[in-house]
Order: sequence, then C-alpha cells, then structure tokens
Amino acid sequence: MISTLPMNTAVAHTSEKMIRRLASALCCAYNIPQGDQFVMFIGHGEEANNHHAVESWVESTLSDLDESTAKAILPHLVERFGQELQQWESLAW
Repeated sequence: MISTLPMNTAVAHTSEKMIRRLASALCCAYNIPQGDQFVMFIGHGEEANNHHAVESWVESTLSDLDESTAKAILPHLVERFGQELQQWESLAW
C-alpha cells in the first residue's frame, strides 16, 4: 500500500523497502495480528490487511528518510505507535 512518489526507481525502491521494514518492526513490537481488524484505525481504510495499514501509517508519519535516520527513528515510532494504539483502545472500551 505504499504510494510511489516522483523519484528515481532506486530511491523509490529503497524508501518502500524501509517503510515495509519499519512497519514489520512495529507489527512485531506490538504483536499486531494478521487480518484486517485495525485497517480502519491505523490506515486509511483501504488497505488489504493490518500490515499494509501500518505501512500506510509509517509512510504518512515519516517523510523521505535515509537508512541511518530510519534506524534512529524506530524507538520514536514504537513509542508513538503505542500511543496511537492506546488511544484507539481507550475509545473501543
């Protein structure tokens, strides 16, 4: 679900790869289940599954990053993503 920005192919591929990896790390850190139950809350509502929704969230939260920045930003993403999940959890209950 990663949009392609007007960049050269190598840069676009790297950005997509980083977004997928960051999303995978967040899914792992927060035990996001496979399925589509979080799509409406985390993504834009059009994603096929939770992982794609997290990819959309990462993409919309971050602008173009190089690899070292992506690694450095992961702790911030983990914290912020946790806050987002807590917000939705408190609304759901």
